[in-house]
Amino acid sequence: MKVQQCLKCGDTVGRPSLKRHQLSAKCRKASLTFQPPTPVRERVAAEQAITPVGVSSLYSTSIPTNHNDSVECPVHGCEYRVNANDKVKRTSMRIHFRLRHIEDTIVIDQEGQLPQCRLCGFFGSRTDSDGHRESLVCQKFAERRRQYFQAQRQARAKEVTFQVGGQELNRVNRFRYLGRVLDEDDDDVHAALRQLSRAKAKWGRIGHVLRTEGTTPRVMDYFYKAGVQAILLYGSETWTVSSYVMQQFRSFHARVAGCLTGRHIRNLEDGTWSCPPTKEVLEEAGLEEIDEYIRRRRQTVRRLVRHRPIYEAYRLSKALCTNAVHKTVWWRLPV
Repeated sequence: MKVQQCLKCGDTVGRPSLKRHQLSAKCRKASLTFQPPTPVRERVAAEQAITPVGVSSLYSTSIPTNHNDSVECPVHGCEYRVNANDKVKRTSMRIHFRLRHIEDTIVIDQEGQLPQCRLCGFFGSRTDSDGHRESLVCQKFAERRRQYFQAQRQARAKEVTFQVGGQELNRVNRFRYLGRVLDEDDDDVHAALRQLSRAKAKWGRIGHVLRTEGTTPRVMDYFYKAGVQAILLYGSETWTVSSYVMQQFRSFHARVAGCLTGRHIRNLEDGTWSCPPTKEVLEEAGLEEIDEYIRRRRQTVRRLVRHRPIYEAYRLSKALCTNAVHKTVWWRLPV
């Protein structure tokens, strides 16, 4: 497994676990005092800098018929070259520009400037045909092209500054609005983890008092649903989070059910562990799975908006975020 250094705390973790690591308390605590060495600091600054927006350029190259040598990409600094054994060198060069030089124009001297597909950006003689536009290849690169220009627009938006009375306002990545954390990347992970942390703290205080007073499990159940669960699921109607975050919610919900019923995971005298099934513990506590409570909240929102034209527009729309994790949006989640 490939490893990568965390730019926040300096720890080395597996690349698939990097985002999960950066959400952990260990990383947040270490990031407060972490000072990378000078070369690493320069690399971090370069990687976190806004990618400059390129300028469209026109490039030309000569690929004669029956050309037996390899052909280099005309873009300065690009290491791509068409192999000498390639039978369709001109097409390969145009495919390369569609993939790597999205904003640029390629002209092959022997062909002249060919029309460009308005969807996928490919230069070819048949790009205006319905057969090309309906092909899977065109649709695939049209989506990639849309994401590329969306990322460019987001990069330009980050360069915009606002002033009040001649004083420039600071830019923040996330902030709280009506108790919910809003992220500039439309990432709901921070909002979900904040509610989970608040619910744990609330249950720690309420549960201690209820256990000390000898409250019955049914009464504790009422307190959990009315107080703690309302905090836990605040804003969950529109969350789109990863399976890792949802697993943390299920784990907390199951631990509360074990506290209500007294059926915890415990070490027995013979050295074995007693692990009561989560489904049985939830049934004994009179609780549904946490996924069911979130589904009910989403269904409530759907009932309020499903007959409005804006809901249909949202349902048919495409997510603007370029991150594949957040292409799913709340109105497309299963009912």
